[in-house]
Amino acid sequence: FYAYIPILFGIVVLAAGLGHAVSHIADPLPSEHAILLGVGAALYLLGTATFRLVFGIRPVATRLAAVAAAAATALAGVAVSALVQVGLLIAMVVGFLVVESVAGARAAERVR
Repeated sequence: FYAYIPILFGIVVLAAGLGHAVSHIADPLPSEHAILLGVGAALYLLGTATFRLVFGIRPVATRLAAVAAAAATALAGVAVSALVQVGLLIAMVVGFLVVESVAGARAAERVR
């Protein structure tokens, strides 16, 4: 029942990374700030996946795949800019939510 801890920790870590990213949005991020952004989002997603597993809410696989994708966005933050990393994180989260909702709707349809 401690699945909420990575969710809260992820929010705090993500906020720490966003603090620097917003003030230097067009610049490449130092690696520690890019890692804060990517790992913060990954921790949040991991926490929500764990929460869903504990309570039997499916599907979870897309959320777990998004954990790896979120952490990998740190490379874009270091190589390109904070704006690109934040944009990738937003696009990735929206994309996995769409995939997850479609998969959930299909699973519910099969049950009927």
